[in-house]
Amino acid sequence: MSVEWLPLAMQQFDEITDYWDERNLSTRYSEKLTKFVRHCEDLLEAYPYLGRPTIYGDIRTILVDGKYNIYYEYDEELDEIHILSFWDGRQNPEKLTELLI
Repeated sequence: MSVEWLPLAMQQFDEITDYWDERNLSTRYSEKLTKFVRHCEDLLEAYPYLGRPTIYGDIRTILVDGKYNIYYEYDEELDEIHILSFWDGRQNPEKLTELLI
């Protein structure tokens, strides 16, 4: 099984880690967040249906560090997980709906 990040999701993750690097004048939190994300990837590889179902069809979500959500789809035929979005849960949910529909 493989985990593939779509470009938008990777861009969102990079923007969030860049924000924290600048805000904290340190990469410490970004490194911690990256470890959490890698752990979530490992869990999803072992248990692709671990994430909570969403209102967006076959898209599921898993919480990362209490504030962020990874939105993903699992393709059974290809045995691949596609990360669609790395979302800060404190943002306007209407923006998320626009991205995922």
